[in-house]
Parts: sequence; C-alpha cells; structure tokens
Amino acid sequence: MSGTLVVAVLALAVASVSLTWQARVFYLSGGRVRVELHKGGWAKPTTRIVTAKPSDMKKGWASWSAGLGYTTPIIAVKVVNVGRLPVTVSSWGTALKIRTICRG
Repeated sequence: MSGTLVVAVLALAVASVSLTWQARVFYLSGGRVRVELHKGGWAKPTTRIVTAKPSDMKKGWASWSAGLGYTTPIIAVKVVNVGRLPVTVSSWGTALKIRTICRG
C-alpha cells in the first residue's frame, strides 16, 4: 500500500467519525422532553395528591389509597426535560383513540 492511500483512508475514517459526532451533538443539544402518564388519587378538599405510573401500581393500590383519603381518581402528566436547553410547556392535551366495533 502506498503512503498516499493510507493517509486517504485515515482521513476518510476521521471525517466519518467527526460527521457522526456532529450529528449526535446537534440532536442532543436541543430541548427534549419525556412525557409520562400517571394515575392516582386526590384527597378532596385539600391539595394532596398521590400518583404513580400504571406499571408500578400493585394489586390493591386503589383501595389502599382510598383508605388514606385519596378517593377522587385523577390522571397526571409528568413532563421531564432530558435535553440540554430549557423547555417551556405552554399547553398540553389528551387524545383518545376510540375503536368502533360493528356487530352484525
């Protein structure tokens, strides 16, 4: 192998690594959010709530929380900024996908 070919292959490898790194930094440098849906209970008329991810709830969680006074069921949305730049949440909403079942 000639010296020119070795330098060219090495330059191509360095350029590829550099381009990949720049694309990754560009993607990760912006504001990014992670959204989690939680469900729980509200102890009316106070401001106390208790929430958890549905996957973390064990059997009997609803009756346990109701026994502590959290009798009104609620749904909470947790938004976490996992990017490097600040993020402002100006509004949020929910959408339900309803399947229609036709029976003949």
